[in-house]
Formats: sequence, structure tokens, C-alpha cells
Amino acid sequence: MTTYNSSVVINRPIEEVFDTATCLRSCVNWQTSMVRAEKDATGPAEVGAKYNHEVKFMGLNIEAHPVIRAIEAPRRFVFGDDTTFIPYEVTYSFDPVEGGTRFTARIESGSGGPALIKGIARSVFEKPFNRQVQSDMEALKDLMEAGATVKIP
Repeated sequence: MTTYNSSVVINRPIEEVFDTATCLRSCVNWQTSMVRAEKDATGPAEVGAKYNHEVKFMGLNIEAHPVIRAIEAPRRFVFGDDTTFIPYEVTYSFDPVEGGTRFTARIESGSGGPALIKGIARSVFEKPFNRQVQSDMEALKDLMEAGATVKIP
């Protein structure tokens, strides 16, 4: 299992940061590798809600089907996909700090696929992936602090 943590302080209230960052459709507005993000069905974003994401990373198009696993507004949000080549789980946590909210993303990728291929993929993709996550979180910070509309209604 590989774990990656990234964090950024966004100078906005915790409820606003939680509401914006946890929209699995709006991620197309701040995650540069996200090509498409759709909800499987109508209805609220609740535990069990499924999404369809298309990500382009290092020239590869990857389909993912994340499912919301936990919502504890405005402090914690968990989603993941066990159907991809390398299964993953993402935990977003939100903590009030002076002047805003600390937004932390913890990404855990599990086992899946042949060990040799998985090891090669990790060695090739891990550093660029880590940089991309941090860059995306900084983009969300910049957009929110500038007052831009990020969340898709």
C-alpha cells in the first residue's frame, strides 16, 4: 500500500471549503488531470453515490468509478474505487485554522494487478502524481480565495 498526504490552507470558512472540495463533479474545475466527472444517477451526494471520472495523466486516459464511502460534514469525506487497476481510497479532512481551513488529502493506493507491473507503474508515476495533487490543491486555494465559482450547482 502506498500513501500520499498533501495539505493546503485555504482562507475561507470550513463549511465552504468542505462543500466545494467534496463535490465529485466540480473537481473538473480544479483538478487539471480531470477530463470528465459525472454522477451516475440523480439524487444527493450521499454515502453510496457513484461517479464516473475520466482522468488524463502522463498521456494515459484512465476511467475511474469512485463511490462515496463516508461523509462527516464539515470535517471528513471519503471516496474510493476498488474497480481500477490499482484500487484507491481518498480521505479529505478539513480543520479550522487561524484565517481559514486546512484541507488535507490522504490518498492510499492498494494492491491490484501484477506485482512487477504495479511496482514499475508506481516508480514512474508516483512523483508526478504527488506533484499534481499538490498543484491541484493550490489551484483550488487560488480559485476559492479569488472568489471564483468552483462548485457545479
